[in-house]
Amino acid sequence: MKKIFAVVVLLACLLQITVSCSKKDGEQSTLPTPTEKPTEPQIPDQKEELALNILDDGYRNWYQIYVYGFYDSDGDGVGDINGVTQKLDYIKDMGYNGIWLMPVMPSEMYHGRDVQSFCDIADELGDTDDFDSLIKTAHTKGIDVLIDLGLNTTSTEHPYFAGAVDFILENGAVGGEYGDCYSFSTEADGNISGSDYGYETSDGLPKINLDSELWRSEITNVMRYWLEERGVDGFRLTDTVKYYFDDDKNIEFLTWFNSKAKEISPECYILGELFINDNKTVAKYYASGIDSFQLFSYADATGMLAHYLRISSGEMLGKLMEDSQTVFEKNITTTFLSGNSLSNRPATYTSSGVASIKMLAGIQMVCSGSISTFYGDEIGMVSKGGVNNDASKYIGIKWTDSLSDEGYCDVATNGAENSYIYASVQRQQNDPNSILNFYKGMLRLRNAFPSLARGKVDNIELIGNTSVCVIQKTYGDEKITVIVNLARPTDPQDVSTGAREVTLDKKVLGYSDIAAQICAYDISYEAEYNSEMDMLVMPPYSIVIMK
Repeated sequence: MKKIFAVVVLLACLLQITVSCSKKDGEQSTLPTPTEKPTEPQIPDQKEELALNILDDGYRNWYQIYVYGFYDSDGDGVGDINGVTQKLDYIKDMGYNGIWLMPVMPSEMYHGRDVQSFCDIADELGDTDDFDSLIKTAHTKGIDVLIDLGLNTTSTEHPYFAGAVDFILENGAVGGEYGDCYSFSTEADGNISGSDYGYETSDGLPKINLDSELWRSEITNVMRYWLEERGVDGFRLTDTVKYYFDDDKNIEFLTWFNSKAKEISPECYILGELFINDNKTVAKYYASGIDSFQLFSYADATGMLAHYLRISSGEMLGKLMEDSQTVFEKNITTTFLSGNSLSNRPATYTSSGVASIKMLAGIQMVCSGSISTFYGDEIGMVSKGGVNNDASKYIGIKWTDSLSDEGYCDVATNGAENSYIYASVQRQQNDPNSILNFYKGMLRLRNAFPSLARGKVDNIELIGNTSVCVIQKTYGDEKITVIVNLARPTDPQDVSTGAREVTLDKKVLGYSDIAAQICAYDISYEAEYNSEMDMLVMPPYSIVIMK
């Protein structure tokens, strides 16, 4: 770990929302105070932005889509596959190069884990022609497509379960072709009416017996169907920790799954969901060959990213990124903020309004590995009626100011009315200071600097400035220094009280100037770098890249 010194200075600074160069040496600073902000700031011309350098590898910016609540293409109030296709340009324009579709298979429940058939598409979402069109269009735009595959449970209407129950009712015992597909016993909690037998459940649904040879054969057929016939790029596996509730057995099954999937399609990408907060335990699961696992330790209100933002500890953020590199080595992790049944939307748990919503996304996107965003988080969507439970998160995106406009999805999973604190997509697209445009700015940095996701991390310890994180990332010939200021104004009326002055060491870090910068408070707050003094002055809640 390298060390440099930093001191705190309370200054007013300005920073652009996308990317920009600092003033040249010798120029007098013309940084306006917050009261001198432009009243109608303009989004910078795309030609002035950093050139993209998007690599086609296992590091991805994933956009997680609940299809029912995304975009309604046919006016029935329910989102559908064609609606996703229509919005691929929106997704690409934000900077995502992968989408992950939450369950699209026939089911009766909002979350889709009560699968009735693994090789079909829910009627209300569309048909195989619609799905094939989505895959084809996404691939032409450089967007990979994963589908959610839940291998823990099925519906009671699944043919395997129905067949097993029929045998029990007819014979008074467990057996037949489907007898070992689930776990039946006289002590199991799932009730079979008319029988002394019950079945083991997970979240109230019939739990699959993954040791069943018939199920393993069926799972292989399911993978072949989606990879070969439908052309998906891979799978996001749901609830992998619940397969056996035993790490070794889970890893054994995942090793089998990964091997089969890549026999069918060597490029198949697999993202796993582990309800595990201990990173060392998560790291063990990479022995299975699975490409990436989501980091629950980083997510939700209790996760490390939100915690470090809340206490303004850049020092701890830097140590986290360096420690994670040690734990996970070269494995690809996936950082997320919400989208899981146990995690709330960021807009419901950040403490300082729009600026903190933005900055939480900012520190997520400077983390190594892949990132994923839950649909609507980019505009600050919250849960229905302010209720923080799983069902309440799945609301329709507010595309325009009018909820009667084309595309709006009237999803009502819990009966509460949809709640929208922040503006529509349409309005935020035209507001340079919006949450949406901050997301776009951060994603552009990830797409311009490959080392942000892939680089070797060196944490630079600052003595005397715990709110600032300085890390160096090196990938191939690219070496960048990322400086993150997590200080927020001590006086809400005076943003300058969150500014920080950082003394750097060009000889150690090897940069020449500011290559890019972004601020969560306002696009008119811009960092300044004095090369003679090797001094960087940063606004509160800002990120600077030196190169």
